[in-house]
Amino acid sequence: MAFMGMVFGVLFLIILVIVFCLMLLSFGIAIPCKIIGKSKRKKGLRITGNVFLVLGIVFTLPFIGLAAFWIWSVTFTKVTAPSGKEYTVLTRDVGRVISYLDDGSDEAMDKLESLISRKPNLVYWRDNNYKGILERGLETGNLRMVEISLDHGGMFDDPLRFEHMAYIDNSMEEYLGYLSERSVTSDDVEILRLMFSYDVELPSYDTDMGYMYSNVFGAAFWAVTYNDEYVTDTELELMDVLIDNGKDHDPGLLLFEDHPYNIVFAADFASYLVRDDNYYEIVHIAHLDR
Repeated sequence: MAFMGMVFGVLFLIILVIVFCLMLLSFGIAIPCKIIGKSKRKKGLRITGNVFLVLGIVFTLPFIGLAAFWIWSVTFTKVTAPSGKEYTVLTRDVGRVISYLDDGSDEAMDKLESLISRKPNLVYWRDNNYKGILERGLETGNLRMVEISLDHGGMFDDPLRFEHMAYIDNSMEEYLGYLSERSVTSDDVEILRLMFSYDVELPSYDTDMGYMYSNVFGAAFWAVTYNDEYVTDTELELMDVLIDNGKDHDPGLLLFEDHPYNIVFAADFASYLVRDDNYYEIVHIAHLDR
C-alpha cells in the first residue's frame, strides 16, 4: 500500500512538472506573438497569441487550485463528532486547545472551557493518534479536562477512538493503563467515580494470556500497587470507589510474588515496592492472604 502511494506520488509530481513546462511554453509563445502581431498589425499572430494565452491560463489553474488547497489546509482543520459528522474548525484554535492541554493548570482549563463554550466543535479534536481532550485528561489525571470534554459533547468509550486501538477496547481499560504508569491523585478518585456514573464499559482480561487479574478490580489493584514504590492513602481511596460500585473482588487476581514472571514481566519487576501498612491494607482489601 505504501509502495503504491509512492508510485502515485511520483506520477503526480511528473504530471505537475509537465503541466508547469506547458504553462511556461504557452506564455512564452503567447507574449511574443501578441507583441509582434500588434506591432506588425498581423492578425494571425494576434490570434495565435490569444490561443496560447488561453492555454497558459488553463495550465495555470491546477497551480491556483493547489495554492488554494494549501491555504485552506493550513487555515482549517476537520474534526469528527462521535456521530460521524464532520466539522471544520480553525487550525489556530486547535493550536490553542493543544497549548491549554499541555499546560493543564486551572487557568489554562478556564481558557479551554471558555474557548470550547464559544466554539463547541473544538471538543471533537483528536491528535494523529486519535487521542482527544477526554483521553488527555485520563492520561494526566486532570478532572477538569475530563469534565470539560464531557460537558461539551465528548464521551467515554467513543468508537472513533477505540476502532483504531489494537489492544485496548474501552475508556476504563485505557485509564487503568495510565494509572499503572504514574502516581494516583485525588483527581483520579473523582475521575473514577465519574466514569462509573456514566456506566462506562468495564474491561475483562484473559489470565491465559499472561494477565494476573481478570476484571476491573484486579487491573486497578495492579495499577495502584505496582505503579511506584508506595501504596498511598489516595490509592486506597481509589480502590474504595470500586468497592462502592460493587467491584470488590477478582477471582483471577495474583500478587506479583505469587507469579514473579511471565510473558510480560521480568523477575525483578516489583523489587522497588515498599511493603508497609498500606501495602498490607490493599492486600487485605483484595482478600489476599499475606
